[in-house]
Amino acid sequence: MATADHVTGRQNLASYRLNTEAVTVTSHTAKTAPIGAAYSRDERVDMAAFSCDLDLKPLPIASEPPAIGENIFTLGHPLGDEFTLSSGIVSGYRYDDSPLMQITAPISPGSSGGPVLNQWGELVGLVSSYKPGAQNLNLVVPLSELLALRSRIHGLARTV
Repeated sequence: MATADHVTGRQNLASYRLNTEAVTVTSHTAKTAPIGAAYSRDERVDMAAFSCDLDLKPLPIASEPPAIGENIFTLGHPLGDEFTLSSGIVSGYRYDDSPLMQITAPISPGSSGGPVLNQWGELVGLVSSYKPGAQNLNLVVPLSELLALRSRIHGLARTV
């Protein structure tokens, strides 16, 4: 499982594990489970990943990043509206402090950590943030960073 790090409150996920009421993962079928023992965070790119004991089918992963101008879709819970699908395009890539993909799909509070999919339904990133006061300047953690974090979490899961 992965989400935007700021969704976790940027706190130590180990402390969450000690408080069974603090954080659980809820599936689209309303099944819940606490986060697992293996976790990893990357504050630089606003990502957190963790294991959980839900039997969830992972999203297919794209073999390459989308090109500028390519259609993308976000899935999230903007302003509490559950499982909302929005569309847009990749409008650019930014490499300031960390690599980010810029998209035009609408992003609101509650969208953070949601998947960004290409036109074939393959994962290409995770919603990170939007630029307040701007239109269509929304930022996504790209697939390359997700794959790096996934490698770290799999390494941890084998050692826990």
